[in-house]
Amino acid sequence: MNIYTARNLLCPKEHQILKERINSLLNIVGDSSGDYKKADEAEQRLIEELRLTGNELMRGWASGKESVRHRRLCGMDCESD
Repeated sequence: MNIYTARNLLCPKEHQILKERINSLLNIVGDSSGDYKKADEAEQRLIEELRLTGNELMRGWASGKESVRHRRLCGMDCESD
């Protein structure tokens, strides 16, 4: 499986943030920019990118949960009127 196939399989259109982050991770691994002279530098950048990925995904998850909760609460209030 090549990088492009992996990107498409792992990132359906509805997960744009995840797609962008996976692209960043793959660029680091492939050192497409030529920025990393040592494995430690690339490793540190990967760790930073994974942290950012986790933070963004969890914010999106929390936002989605809050939205569902809000709709449920509004639905309950509307039914009682």
